[in-house]
Amino acid sequence: MAAEAEQGGERTEEPSPKRLQDARERGQVPRSRELTNFATMIGGSAMLAAIGGLMVPSFAMPDSFKTIMKISPLHWCLEAYYGLFLEGGKLGDVLTKLIPLLIIIAVLQFITFLGLKRKNLI
Repeated sequence: MAAEAEQGGERTEEPSPKRLQDARERGQVPRSRELTNFATMIGGSAMLAAIGGLMVPSFAMPDSFKTIMKISPLHWCLEAYYGLFLEGGKLGDVLTKLIPLLIIIAVLQFITFLGLKRKNLI
């Protein structure tokens, strides 16, 4: 039975605190795939929100970020929202701000279509 436990079979006892500490020092810590996915999703969302002008207004950003901000869908949504509700505009007034958003959506949909087609999922 002891030979089975040493060869990677079913363990009958919990590891001692010293063994756990030694494993942590060697870098052998359990990692959850879900936790990694969650952290990536939260980090990516925060990055998009920051670049899109949701966290920092676009007028307060440096010029380098203003250039990058033009590819963010959040930026174009906020611009259309500001035009409609804060500036009292009509739909025709914000149409120029919605066109880049529709182009971004079309490009992302096309990329998704190609990826699914390549994997024979559609």
